[in-house]
Amino acid sequence: MSAVEDKVDTCEFSQDKLYGKVVSLESEKQSLKDEIVYLQAQSMRNNLVFSNITETENETNEEAEEKLKVFVTEKMKVAKDIADKLVFERVHRMGVKRQGVNRSIVAKFHNFKERELVRKQRKGVKG
Repeated sequence: MSAVEDKVDTCEFSQDKLYGKVVSLESEKQSLKDEIVYLQAQSMRNNLVFSNITETENETNEEAEEKLKVFVTEKMKVAKDIADKLVFERVHRMGVKRQGVNRSIVAKFHNFKERELVRKQRKGVKG
């Protein structure tokens, strides 16, 4: 009987120790999730999404970037010399290509100030 009681005590002690580790790991997991969300938000803060820009068949990312620069110049009324100097880390179409539907363009600006300059011009664009 004494041996069984000792084993039960040992098991309870081990269970308490494991419970403490589980609580600690869950706390660490939540902390890591929060950090990932923060990093994703920081990564996307230089992004702008543009829609209703015509898409051609087999359009490359470079072509989408050129179309975007034309759009920024013509529709958003950003000076051509400024639009030509815009630096993008990446420009690409979003989603799966479907017949007759223009996918939106996601542009990641290299410089936050350039992004803000373009974003502030959105009021001149209708539709």
